[in-house]
Amino acid sequence: MAKLRVKFDIAHFIAVEKLSFTKYPALCELETWHGVKVGTEYTNLKAATEFCHYIAESRREELKKQLQQAKYFSILMDGNTHGTWLSTKPFNPAEAI
Repeated sequence: MAKLRVKFDIAHFIAVEKLSFTKYPALCELETWHGVKVGTEYTNLKAATEFCHYIAESRREELKKQLQQAKYFSILMDGNTHGTWLSTKPFNPAEAI
């Protein structure tokens, strides 16, 4: 179970840092070099994308639950005024629920 947790953590790091999922196998190998027991299963690109899918689904469900239980909630947004390589998508509250 600990090995799987490490793999989820690596996949989460890649997503948060907006790195390419192709870095996942190399980061798993790097962790092995650091003495972390990663194992050899689920250390490929497909595993990384699946792990991120499950992480996102879990967060979506948690947010949905919190919004449904809240009496009130507000949404704060900040506009991006400079160009960046990241594309931005308008927020649709209906998609969050």
